[in-house]
Amino acid sequence: MKGIGELFGLIKNRYAKEAYLRSIVKEIVSVQAKVELPIEKISFRNGKVLLKGLDQASKSSIFVKKQAILSGLKEKLPDTVINDVAVGS
Repeated sequence: MKGIGELFGLIKNRYAKEAYLRSIVKEIVSVQAKVELPIEKISFRNGKVLLKGLDQASKSSIFVKKQAILSGLKEKLPDTVINDVAVGS
């Protein structure tokens, strides 16, 4: 049974890290671009932060502030590789 306990521990730790990363992204986007977005709309893939379900004004604001958002993310999350912020539909 130790193997199952370890497996659930790994899943729990991974989810906690994902939630922490999403909350940092939400905070930085909120401060830099003045856009409030739900944590459920944030995901990560191949070094990109993907933001989905935003209206056009929010997309434009994030695009204009993209460099400030990226620098804030690199400052707050130095061990995480983030190369781009992509806004999807």
